Amino acid sequence: MYKKKNIAIIGFGYWGKKIFKYLKKKRGINIKFIYTRKKINLKNNTQSLNKIKKDKSIDKVFLITPINTHYKLANYFNNKTLFIEKPLTLEYKNSLKILKRKNIFVDYLYRYSKAINEIKKISDSKNLGKLINININISQTGRFNKFDINYLLNSHALSILSIFINIKNLNYNISSNLFNHKKLTDMNLNFKSKNIKGSIFLSLNSIYKKFNLLFIFQKGAVEYLKIGKFSKLKISKFNRSEKINIKSREYFIDENNNLDKSIDIFLSKKFNNFKKENIIISYILEKIEKKIYKKKKFFDKK
Repeated sequence: MYKKKNIAIIGFGYWGKKIFKYLKKKRGINIKFIYTRKKINLKNNTQSLNKIKKDKSIDKVFLITPINTHYKLANYFNNKTLFIEKPLTLEYKNSLKILKRKNIFVDYLYRYSKAINEIKKISDSKNLGKLINININISQTGRFNKFDINYLLNSHALSILSIFINIKNLNYNISSNLFNHKKLTDMNLNFKSKNIKGSIFLSLNSIYKKFNLLFIFQKGAVEYLKIGKFSKLKISKFNRSEKINIKSREYFIDENNNLDKSIDIFLSKKFNNFKKENIIISYILEKIEKKIYKKKKFFDKK
């Protein structure tokens, strides 16, 4: 008889419910426990973390809790393979400690985006020449909670940038635009190195949920736009030295299953935990946070 894999979910908030929805569809998966602090009317609900830790039949655990709890819980479940919602921790030193282990998977969805991987292929092929500029715009109507836009959305933007360039070598210039109860909700971030420059605009005050990427090359540009479930990629080649002669092609692209892909990769026998990239993202997030507030405001629960 075919034996299902036992897994556990820690946390059942907005993202935990999404993870649960995807996992329920997986044929070879048995959700043995769902941990919540308060009892809920759901099969296999538990309020005991110790029960999950001691259960030897459970290897993989989905840790979908607030960012400041990741470090403490990752240490507690050091005998399990962990799927941790991004970003890894609030403090660089703690991310460094956790990522010494190989059993940590940080859920940066855009690493599995069809559109972004297509742009990466174009960039590597040099068909449009050298990549010279990147612009990222991520906007949505915010869930205004205890964490600011740097941790909520800039973590995504940095994970995208890290696919194309070494983000540690960039110089960052930050413009803090809007605050809600002393937490940043809008931000402009300009970056540059010797060979490339660009900008990141992030907002939790947008009416529409929008995701827009513009990659400018020596001989053209690639733009990706996602509004709601609508996704489109456009590739243009043109000559800047004469009259601009544009040759373009565009097509719709399905970006609605990135979470499913991420979960499948985590559940596979081997996964890339992007150790180096995750450490650098944690380092830059903390560096930017200090610049915004002049001192550290948020700390991981020890």
